[in-house]
Amino acid sequence: MPGGLAGGIPLTFAQIAWPNFNPSNFPVVTVPGTPGAAPSVWLDRNAGYPSKSYQYSFGIQREIFRNLLADVAYVGNRGAWLLSSGAINYNANTPQSLLAAGLDITQASARAILSAPIGSAAAGPFQNKLPYAGFPLTATVAQSLRPYPQFTNGPTPLWAPLGDNWYNSLQVRVTKRLSHGLDLSYNFTWSKSQNNGIEAFENDIFNRGTNKFLSSLDRPLVTNINITYTAPPAPWVHNKILKYVLSDWTTGALLTYASGQPILVPASTNSLNTSYFFPTASYLNRVPECLCFFRISTATALIRPRPWC
Repeated sequence: MPGGLAGGIPLTFAQIAWPNFNPSNFPVVTVPGTPGAAPSVWLDRNAGYPSKSYQYSFGIQREIFRNLLADVAYVGNRGAWLLSSGAINYNANTPQSLLAAGLDITQASARAILSAPIGSAAAGPFQNKLPYAGFPLTATVAQSLRPYPQFTNGPTPLWAPLGDNWYNSLQVRVTKRLSHGLDLSYNFTWSKSQNNGIEAFENDIFNRGTNKFLSSLDRPLVTNINITYTAPPAPWVHNKILKYVLSDWTTGALLTYASGQPILVPASTNSLNTSYFFPTASYLNRVPECLCFFRISTATALIRPRPWC
């Protein structure tokens, strides 16, 4: 199909004239006017913006004893404008837009209106207030209030450079230089790796600054011990060939002890997604709880222990 993005999103051969504001034409559905799926991806307005990474370190080194060297360093990294996934939704209802429409999402009455069909009495002041001609009366009020009510999904932003990451660490290394055939090194790293928008999904796409969380690859404590021994020449062997074969053999061992990777918090079971239309469900906010006893019957009780006690 001839044309370019400067003329808008191409539709079909029959709808190539742009702009075409008829909601019955796009998306193409069986019943004209019925909300349907939007294009799978939309180009983000910042697409193509190059990412930035800043690396910095500061360290000191000192020889403690002969052939014993110690290094202590701070190593950090800061990344910005990284490609993001799930960091934005172009077709979601925001708390501000719902408040402007007179609906407070924290109120049960407002949530009941949002989930009600727009053609029913339960829709309250929004009954039969269609966003465009032909909008089905069976669709919810929440669907009618979306920025693009003709679309039932929030397309994935393509090349949205909204991701950030942070890495800070204390790195210690002790090295025993080769003597008597023995070479030993000890490495310890105490670090914290965080990101925002480049792993999994956002917990709150409307307040991205609060979504900074541990990276799934974060391992805060890592220790490595490397031991190497090189066999010296055998003084009791006088045959040059045999002495060559028996000398300079090297054996070593690497020992690693490290923290495990974080466990992902389960997805939330609330129904706000039907009103906000997040890209995905948000995560649970776990709250410590004490031992609770719920009386089921005169002979049965359910015990829920507090895992953090």
